[in-house]
Amino acid sequence: LSQSYKLFCGDFFQLPADALGDVRAAYDRGCLVALPDEMRRRYADHLTHVMPSGSRVLVISYDYDQIETY
Repeated sequence: LSQSYKLFCGDFFQLPADALGDVRAAYDRGCLVALPDEMRRRYADHLTHVMPSGSRVLVISYDYDQIETY
């Protein structure tokens, strides 16, 4: 198991697949839920495009009534 990791900062939708090299896993803590509904499919599609086949993605998300105010 490798002890190294890489952090990327920038426009995710501009990330080319070759920038990830042999990355086989990703962790999403809050990105998907922060996007407007109409961008979520685009996010998932791009993630599928840039990650190698067979990669794993851990997504932390939640579901709530967005009409309700606090």
